[in-house]
Amino acid sequence: MGVSFVLENSVTTGTLASKLSDESQELYQLSASVNKGNSGGPVFNSFGEVIGVVVGRAKDGEGIGFGIPLNDVIIAIHSAESLTVAEVKTSK
Repeated sequence: MGVSFVLENSVTTGTLASKLSDESQELYQLSASVNKGNSGGPVFNSFGEVIGVVVGRAKDGEGIGFGIPLNDVIIAIHSAESLTVAEVKTSK
């Protein structure tokens, strides 16, 4: 088109396709288009409540994204709040 523009505050509709988990992490598989820059964005349920956070997309799949459940994000934030700067530097 020859025009450069940015869509701000755009919304993508999709469904929570399934819940995946292993011993350490639960993930939501989303049937929604996830593009670069969407990571960290909220995942809403049909009532407009935040249920998770977008963390990525399938490398070779169209319309397949992944999110972390909100409770896991809250736990991670509380854990990070209790870390000292020295602990963060040594964990890298």
